[in-house]
Amino acid sequence: MSNKVILAENIDAGGTLTAKVVQRGTYVLMVKAAVWGGGNTKVNAGTPWASTLPVPNSTLTADGIATIVVPDGTVTLSITTATGVYAYLFRADR
Repeated sequence: MSNKVILAENIDAGGTLTAKVVQRGTYVLMVKAAVWGGGNTKVNAGTPWASTLPVPNSTLTADGIATIVVPDGTVTLSITTATGVYAYLFRADR
């Protein structure tokens, strides 16, 4: 599995984002947006009961980096208001 997971590339709030399969572990989340507009981004983890839950420490309101821990399964990015969002996960514990 690649160390880089692309969550979003030039996506706006309301854009189509697909779930990505990840292995459990520690990841570095990097996010940059053209315009934040008071919005945020958040990583959500898939659950066994077909819903998602927010990943702790994954909500960003400005360009930045965060260290997050995710379980095995899928993750998706939620974008609120921001436009031109680029978001990547990099495996940190390898």
